[in-house]
Amino acid sequence: MDCANCGRSNRPEARFCVHCGSMLTGTPERAAPGLLRPGSSALPPRDLGQLLGETFDIYQRNFRPLLLVALLPQVPLFLSLAMPLWLSVVLWVIGIVASIIANGAIVVAVVQQYLGKEVDVGECLNSAWRRVVSLLTAYVLFLLAVAVAVALALIIIGVPLFFYLLVSWWFAGQAILIERKRPIAA
Repeated sequence: MDCANCGRSNRPEARFCVHCGSMLTGTPERAAPGLLRPGSSALPPRDLGQLLGETFDIYQRNFRPLLLVALLPQVPLFLSLAMPLWLSVVLWVIGIVASIIANGAIVVAVVQQYLGKEVDVGECLNSAWRRVVSLLTAYVLFLLAVAVAVALALIIIGVPLFFYLLVSWWFAGQAILIERKRPIAA
């Protein structure tokens, strides 16, 4: 698929141009102020201060929905404190899976905000739930890769490998949710 903004080709399943960041399919319905240039679907370049300012602005405008999404995985973890050991382990596993879903839901909420839509907690959680297998697979692969890199860090070659894997795989969850990629492709 060719980008309308820069003219370079992208993969057919891509939603954003890998060269300039423009959206490849459709345009946002209503952009949040300051996020998009008029007539463009590409984000303008920003420095770290602007990125942090926009991030805090998104969280401030949607504090309650994002807080609700972030608190949901804490419920099973909190309940595990008063349960027998076997039930505590089960609740911890549920809490970890719920945390991964909550992380994905927050990604979807930020995308909704970026597109100028009202943040809908149910839709965010549902979107993350539909991709839960891919998210879990990506996080397990990430943890295994980092564990191998840490083990290799005991020798010199592992240090660069550790940082490479940490940086390149950190955003796998976002690629799974936003670009609909599979765990390995993400």
